[in-house]
Amino acid sequence: MDLKLGLIVKLTDPADPAKLVKAQFATIRSNPKMDALLRDCARADVAEAAAIRKYQLALDELDKAATPEDVDAAQERVDKANEARFDASNAVLAAIHAFVVQGFALAGATPELAEELSAHVSPERLPELKMKCQFGAGVLDFTQTGAQSR
Repeated sequence: MDLKLGLIVKLTDPADPAKLVKAQFATIRSNPKMDALLRDCARADVAEAAAIRKYQLALDELDKAATPEDVDAAQERVDKANEARFDASNAVLAAIHAFVVQGFALAGATPELAEELSAHVSPERLPELKMKCQFGAGVLDFTQTGAQSR
């Protein structure tokens, strides 16, 4: 196995579920751009956590509002905080999508194939993929549920 190419990822072929697809996924070791993509994911996670907390605090203010004017002012803050929370969640999804797509693309997949492959990476397996990308070696088997990596 050539570690320079990255991880081996096993996926179920969407055209024929009886067939497996083996794809390469870039690692930090094989392509330093992956480090920046992982950092983008981490920054987006922190920004989302902050936005969620601000939303919670705005809801607390709404709960404590004692007059109709206070309720209106608090509702405006809740609406703004909710919008920021939604934007932050979308930023997390965009960062994750970029990480997964670029992981396949930087390992040699065409842009179209990278998009197609990324659609078959289950979100609950993302921490595993991130960890293997940072570690720089291994095989991930996304054809079965549960921890199937080596």
